[in-house]
Amino acid sequence: MKAQLILLIAILGFGSLTFAQNNKVKMDDNDKKAEHLINRLLDSLLIPDFDQSARAVAQLTHKSSLNAERDNLNRDLLDFSFKKAHQNAQFYANPVKITRIQKTAVTAIGHSSNDSAEAGEERKYWIAKKPGVNGMPAPINVFFPSDGGHPKINYMGSL
Repeated sequence: MKAQLILLIAILGFGSLTFAQNNKVKMDDNDKKAEHLINRLLDSLLIPDFDQSARAVAQLTHKSSLNAERDNLNRDLLDFSFKKAHQNAQFYANPVKITRIQKTAVTAIGHSSNDSAEAGEERKYWIAKKPGVNGMPAPINVFFPSDGGHPKINYMGSL
C-alpha cells in the first residue's frame, strides 16, 4: 500500500518522466533538438572568458532571461545561475549524456510587459557528470515555442 501511494504521488507530482534504462533515454524529435541545444549550451559555458561565454549562452536562452537590449543575460542570471553554471560546466559529460526527461506543466513563459511572453511547452533534461566525477545529474529546462520556433534554454541553475 505504501509503495502504491508513493507511486501515485510520483505520477501526480512529477508528470511525465522518462528514466534512463541501460544508459539510453527514449527521445522524440523535440528531445533530439534539445540535446543538440544543451550540447551547444555546454560548449558555450566552457568558453573561458566569462563575458564571451555569457553572450554565447544568451543566444541559446529564452528572451525572458535576457537584458533589456537582448544582447546578454539579465543581471540576476549573470550573477547567480550563469556564474555557477560557467564554473561547473567542466564537471559534466561532453557531449552531454541525458539521464532522464520530464515534461513539466509549464505552458507559457515570459511577460507581456517586455514582449517576452510565449506559449509552448517545457521539458526538463537531466545531464550526467563526467565519469569519475561525484554528484547527481543536473536539470536543464528547455522551452519549445508552440509556433514551432527553435527551442531555448529556460533554466540552468543547478549545474
